[in-house]
Amino acid sequence: MKKRVLFIFSIFVLAVVIVLLYNIFRGTPKNVSSASGSIKLINIANKYSIIADGTGDTNTLTDGNSSTWWCSNNNKWPATLTIALPEKGIILDDIVIKFLQEPQYPNRSIDLNVQCEIVGKNTIATGASDCKLFNNEYSYTFPENTLVKKITITLNNPKESKSVGKFWPALEEIEIYSPKF
Repeated sequence: MKKRVLFIFSIFVLAVVIVLLYNIFRGTPKNVSSASGSIKLINIANKYSIIADGTGDTNTLTDGNSSTWWCSNNNKWPATLTIALPEKGIILDDIVIKFLQEPQYPNRSIDLNVQCEIVGKNTIATGASDCKLFNNEYSYTFPENTLVKKITITLNNPKESKSVGKFWPALEEIEIYSPKF
C-alpha cells in the first residue's frame, strides 16, 4: 500500500514539474489586435542566444526579470548585440528593447540602431532611434509575415545632459514576439 501511494505521489510530482517546465520554456504570451481579430504572440527571445561584442551575462536580457540587466563590462562604445535566429528565418511581429530604469539619471541617453536581416532579400530592414532616453523602451513592429534570421542591436553615442556620457552600455530586457512558434 505504501509503495502504491509513493508511486502515485511520484507521478503527481513529475506531472507538476513537466507543466512548470512547459510554461517556463514556451515563452511569454502577449495578445495584440489585428484586422483578423486578436492574435496571441509569444516572446521567443529566451530561445536564442544573444552574443555581445563586449562581455557581460547576456542571459539576463531575456530572463523576464526587470531587476537584472546586461552591462558591457569593458566600457566600449559602440556596443553591439547580435541575435541569430534560424537560417530559414522566423516570422516576427515586433521587438521591444527595454532600457535600465534609473530615475536618478534622467538626462542619460544613447543612440540605438536595430538592423534585421530578412530572408530572401538583399536589403536589411532597419529601425533606428536617435537619443533614446533611459527609463523607457523602444519598440519596432515588423511588416506582416516578415521572416527574420538575424537581429543586430547597436548602442552608441552616450550622452548625459547633452555632454559625452561616462557610463557603460547596458540594457534591461529584450523581447522578441512571434505569432508562430
